[in-house]
Amino acid sequence: MFPLIEFPAFIVYEMTYLMPKDITRSLQLTGARTYLVSLPREWIERNGLEAKDEIGIRIENETYLLLYPRNPRLTPRKTTTIPESESIELELLSRYITGFDTMVVYPSEGKKIKDPDKIREEIRHQIGLEIIRESPNQLEIQFIATSVLDLQTLVRKIYALSFSMLDDAISAIFSGDGEKREKIVKRYSEIDRVYYFIVRLLQKSFEDPLEEINESLYPFEGLNYQIVAYQGEVLGRSCKELAERIGKFQKSFLTTETESMVREIAEKLIELLDTAIEAFLNKDTEKAAITVKEVKTKKYQVQPLLAIISEEAADEPTWFLARLLSSLLEQADQVCYLTDIVTRGFNALHEYDAKQYLESELT
Repeated sequence: MFPLIEFPAFIVYEMTYLMPKDITRSLQLTGARTYLVSLPREWIERNGLEAKDEIGIRIENETYLLLYPRNPRLTPRKTTTIPESESIELELLSRYITGFDTMVVYPSEGKKIKDPDKIREEIRHQIGLEIIRESPNQLEIQFIATSVLDLQTLVRKIYALSFSMLDDAISAIFSGDGEKREKIVKRYSEIDRVYYFIVRLLQKSFEDPLEEINESLYPFEGLNYQIVAYQGEVLGRSCKELAERIGKFQKSFLTTETESMVREIAEKLIELLDTAIEAFLNKDTEKAAITVKEVKTKKYQVQPLLAIISEEAADEPTWFLARLLSSLLEQADQVCYLTDIVTRGFNALHEYDAKQYLESELT
């Protein structure tokens, strides 16, 4: 069985800042009802603020206020330096998903960067990265702000690509089409690009609450989105592995009747998982509940198919495909379960906020 619910390899985490986060100030009363609190000098200087500059205040909840410069003169950008090494691709990726804006690569030995073409190739794999300055001893890479698609669109794109790869892989198995196999393998890199872009967006939103990745998204939903996106990435990776296995044989030896059954069930499972994803994105518990019932029904169709394939075909790709189709059922079930949990929490928050508002109005 495929580990489609395994935890993401890269976890969104909080970055360390140059200045301390917890600072205590005494509340001062001036006049009859006006309260004042002094702001940290380090924060004022870092943001280039002066007297009479406007400060925005956002009420996050009953306890927290978020302060931010309305018209900052200085927009801090996180910069990091990276020595050229054999693991440069991992160094660049780790900085990218943790939200660095500028990455400066320099030679670890000698006076020149040994393989600038390798670095150029690596940054093409990540959305928004561009080389803005280049010299023999330094490459400055910057994240260029793009017209960002919302998280829902990005998650849909991952699954649309994965479904397309699976459909092409099934066709390649039954036709022995080697060219189609190569296209499937190449298409996986696009899924990777979108997934790591989602991770970066979520990291930036945790780091900067003003970073609007989705206006209707609650902060606690970020990790749920990453889990669902990661499952789509794993599905794409499994399709890539399936395509690579196809290259070891000519075509499947299943009977025409079994081939037709595989295609029909694959089409229904893709539709089922797509419905589960839409239920999650729209917080639709009713649709999720219906999908869970359909998942249970489809299990009775997939299990006999596995037995038939084991009797008719001993080739590795066909068996791998059968197991992949079976795993789609589990994935749809898990997405619906996550939808139920998220929506219940979402509704509970709305009820709590409404209750607090009513109590404040009465007092």
